[in-house]
Amino acid sequence: MDYMAAAMRGDIARLAELSFDCVMCGLCTSRCPAEICQYNIAILGRRLYGKYVAPKATHLTSMAEEVKKGKYEPMLQELMKADIDTLKKLYTAREIEPEQADESWAPKDKTYL
Repeated sequence: MDYMAAAMRGDIARLAELSFDCVMCGLCTSRCPAEICQYNIAILGRRLYGKYVAPKATHLTSMAEEVKKGKYEPMLQELMKADIDTLKKLYTAREIEPEQADESWAPKDKTYL
């Protein structure tokens, strides 16, 4: 109910923070005497936070421009023409991000970035 109070106050940042652990199971709704669907408020709060409060990821704008300009089109065409065995080899040979990687981690091969 704490995030519901934040929602009623219009505190979107606090609502998003407090509702972070909500897994949308619906148990609160089934027990609520006022028949309030709290998890829908949690979803709304998170979406509003992402859209209007959270800082914009500047790197996404430049990446989207590169996609629009067709930077990745030749690579995609090459993958689409590849046979199943080639795709399997590429998939199993890929560099996987370590489980406990920090924010500065980047793959050695930056061809597709």
